[in-house]
Amino acid sequence: MTTMVYKSPGNMVRKDGTSFGWKIVDDADLAAALAGGWFSTPAEAISNMVSEPVDDEAKPKRGRPRKTEAV
Repeated sequence: MTTMVYKSPGNMVRKDGTSFGWKIVDDADLAAALAGGWFSTPAEAISNMVSEPVDDEAKPKRGRPRKTEAV
């Protein structure tokens, strides 16, 4: 048999702005998927979501520079 597992964030966006992704795995691979960060329900995936910190310096700058950045 097969089982659907979930991970957040993902491409399925809910009304509250949270998101999750899913995939179907064989029952033989279920333990490995759960150990690899996948969850049995979307709610579990969202509540255990690990957000990566955003590095503002890594974002490309667009537009003209701010007055404080002008040389």
